[in-house]
Amino acid sequence: NNYRLALALEAIGFVYYGQRNLDNALEAMQRSVALSRDFSTPVNIGFAQNNVAFIEFEAGRAEDALKTFDEAVALGRTTSRNLLAITLYNQAAVYAYLGQFPAARANLNEALELLDPIQHSRQMIELNLYWGYDFSSALKDWADARMRFQTAKEIIDRQPEYYPEERARL
Repeated sequence: NNYRLALALEAIGFVYYGQRNLDNALEAMQRSVALSRDFSTPVNIGFAQNNVAFIEFEAGRAEDALKTFDEAVALGRTTSRNLLAITLYNQAAVYAYLGQFPAARANLNEALELLDPIQHSRQMIELNLYWGYDFSSALKDWADARMRFQTAKEIIDRQPEYYPEERARL
C-alpha cells in the first residue's frame, strides 16, 4: 500500500543521503512526500518537506530549497511550533548562503522566540550552531559567533553524551 511505500521511500532516501548520493536521496524523498500527502498529517508532511529542502540545499539547489522550506514553514505556522522553529532556522541557513541576511536574521530571531531552552535543547543547539556558522561568521561578526557557539557549548555540556555530533561541530 502507499503508506508502506512512502515509508520505504523515505528510508531509502535517508540511506542515499548517508551515502551522499543526493540526487537519488532527493528523488526518493520527493516521491515519499507525494505519496504521503494522501494519508499523513500536515505536521508530518512539514517535517518531510524540511528534509527535502535540506537535501535540495546540499545538492546545490538553494532556490528550490527556499520554495520547499516555504511550504514547510507554512505548515509549521498552522500545526507545530517545533516544526516551525526547525524549518525557520534551516531556511535561515539558505537565506544566509544566498546573501539574504535580513531574511535570515528574521527567521533566526523568530525561531529563537519559539523554542523553550529546557524543552528544546537539541533545537537550541542547532539554532545556535547555524546562527554562529552560517549567519554571524558569514557577516564576520566574530563576537556574535563566539556567543552563539558558547551558548551551544553550555547546553551540550549539561548532557554531553546526548550530543556527540554537535560537540564535534563546535
